[in-house]
Amino acid sequence: MNISTRMTAAVAAAIGMTGMSAATAGAEAANGVMVPLTAFYRSCDFTVLQFVAATGFGSGQSTIHSSGNSVTAQVNFAIGTPNTAYQVRLIQGPRPGTQKCIAGDPGVASAVLHTDRNGTGSVTVTDTIEPWAKNAWVFMEGPPDPGQIRGEFYTSEILTAIN
Repeated sequence: MNISTRMTAAVAAAIGMTGMSAATAGAEAANGVMVPLTAFYRSCDFTVLQFVAATGFGSGQSTIHSSGNSVTAQVNFAIGTPNTAYQVRLIQGPRPGTQKCIAGDPGVASAVLHTDRNGTGSVTVTDTIEPWAKNAWVFMEGPPDPGQIRGEFYTSEILTAIN
């Protein structure tokens, strides 16, 4: 094995370890954890569903933090559809994939993010931490276009630890 091959292997291993450690971030920091929103459709157990194509081009991020018995997500969104209402859900987990995570379910808080004429908006969602909850994440979706089943969707890139 030559030096460049060994160096490549070492760098790949370091990158792999860095990626693994970023899978969950803690929300107990004073300012919370900033999490990018990505165009992956996730089931309620946070697994990415296959063969669900993204339709939006928006860019967003959420800052999730916990304090005492509450968890909060501040969601900021840009490049969305102008003058549109997006439903934002703050989902606590772990949840089985068979359990629903619609607004009003235990551990699911929701709010509406309204974009302005530029497609920009923000909203804060707060919920009481459920006794079983260990993490939280955000699911944001817009209304479907006529004749479509679902609209734009964006979900947290990683889970955020809340306990």
